[in-house]
Amino acid sequence: EKLITPQTAFTCTGHLFPSRPTIFRCAEIHGTIQLVNAIAESCNVYFYNVGDLLGVDRLASWFHSYGLGQDSGFELPNNNGRMIDLNKLREDPESMRNEARFLGIGEGQIDATPLQMANAYATLLRGGKFIAPRILADAPEVVSQPVTISPEVLAIVKEGMRKCATSGTGKTVFGNFRLPVGGKTGTADDDNRPVFDDAGNPVFDPEKPLKNRDGSPKLGPDGLPMFRQAVEKGTHSWFIGYAPEDQPKFVVLALKEFGGYGATYAAPMVKEALLQLERHGYLPQVDVPK
Repeated sequence: EKLITPQTAFTCTGHLFPSRPTIFRCAEIHGTIQLVNAIAESCNVYFYNVGDLLGVDRLASWFHSYGLGQDSGFELPNNNGRMIDLNKLREDPESMRNEARFLGIGEGQIDATPLQMANAYATLLRGGKFIAPRILADAPEVVSQPVTISPEVLAIVKEGMRKCATSGTGKTVFGNFRLPVGGKTGTADDDNRPVFDDAGNPVFDPEKPLKNRDGSPKLGPDGLPMFRQAVEKGTHSWFIGYAPEDQPKFVVLALKEFGGYGATYAAPMVKEALLQLERHGYLPQVDVPK
């Protein structure tokens, strides 16, 4: 959209608004940061600003171009994910702006399946060429070109994802990896993490009683009132990696629900998958014995 350049910089103080430090936060204080390092370091504040510049309409259009919020064409029953309801949102201009900031970091009123996200990255790495995912090798290949990405723009984004693996949020996992890998950590907020006690039994919220349709308390087999299971805020751990970085052949995605930061659980699973691809000869065997 030509709204920023690789040199465009924003200042991250750990949150977007100094007077409202509990919202629009970042995991770190990155200071003044430019695009490539913002990708590598997962700077929320940078992409809150980018989302604000783009607005929800353009963001939703780009998400659709990468296959989000719609049927991927996969052979098995597939969840289409969830895309923001723009018509409903337009009723409140300030909410539109806040939603654009959240969408700038992939949060807000959007959900996507792991398959959709893996294929979105594959579409990006092909320069905007979308191929519907398939299981069977002899299934017809369904190809479209929803967007064309210039080689120069793609090179900038890939540089950020390469740095993510070598010196950014993925460096603790991929820092000593000899196979050139690019990728991106993701940490997705979820307010509905079920709570269990130390014995693994569900914990119920006494302030949220279950009710029948007529409004009367819902009773269990023992005749006592029933309550909703307690929930708490948690984060899903995501990592999407691709290799070889210079000529991508494989995209590998891992998601651990309520696993914390993307580098904590998801990135090691992607690393192990790439090692297996090396062991079996699908990638150059540089990190495993030949």
